[in-house]
Amino acid sequence: MRTLNFKDLKVVLNQALIPIILVVVLPSAFLGWVAAGTFDLASLLAGLFIIATMDMAGNALNNVADWKVDELNKKRLELHRLVTRKQLLALSLFLFLCSFPLLIIGNLYLKIAILIGYLVACNYSIGLKTKNHLLLNYLTIALYYGPLAFLYGFLASSADINLLASVSWMAIFIFLIDIGFSVTKDYEDVDGDRQENKLTMPVVYGKKWSLIYQFAIINLTYLSVSALVVIGIIRTWYLLVLPTYFIAMYALYGVSSTDSKERFHTCHNIIRLTALLGRFLLAFIAWAIYSQIVT
Repeated sequence: MRTLNFKDLKVVLNQALIPIILVVVLPSAFLGWVAAGTFDLASLLAGLFIIATMDMAGNALNNVADWKVDELNKKRLELHRLVTRKQLLALSLFLFLCSFPLLIIGNLYLKIAILIGYLVACNYSIGLKTKNHLLLNYLTIALYYGPLAFLYGFLASSADINLLASVSWMAIFIFLIDIGFSVTKDYEDVDGDRQENKLTMPVVYGKKWSLIYQFAIINLTYLSVSALVVIGIIRTWYLLVLPTYFIAMYALYGVSSTDSKERFHTCHNIIRLTALLGRFLLAFIAWAIYSQIVT
């Protein structure tokens, strides 16, 4: 690879590693760290480091897998001009190996979570190629952005499995809302995805049934949280996450009432912010409970 200037490095970073995704996965790890209740800064940094390097490694590997398709579709032309496929593969492997030291010094459960992360990331792009299978593509992304990132934050801080079991509903919550939310990004890309034979829900089932699917998943998720409060398994304070439900419903209404790509994109941005808000609300409530600010 020739010497790259700052502008070139920015292209490689944005197109190969897609750092914007970290805006989603890092808050999940932060939530896991708060749920562990130790509030050790070094543990937080370790959890964030694991998910950041693993996520960027997975994105780079995905671009390696799509190399020939991208050339045919004239996508990521600048990236292909700056690096070779082998160099990008080497970068992906290096980023995956960044987590290897924690396979040595980490607790048993963290080691298992890291190994699962390797399997999920690799089989998304190669191996099982879950990204090419409808529903599995959404499930894989939601698993990585939610429960796995949550586990890295938690297990880097604590190996208390009993505590993990008691807070696991948070990981399940962000997993389910991500499954329900993630479809929103596909409405604006239906024409291009159909041409490239990408199996997204709007392409395969159309907007109407995709919205019904989202509505069902999102309502089931929030009803489950409410039920956990009613039967006394979690604190009433966690109902403060419910405003994100109404924001999500507003975004879905926006999708249902338009065919404008610009409006679809706006609704996607609203959904992304809602997912982040949900994570931070859970983290704030958990921190307040641990700190005995609320009882």
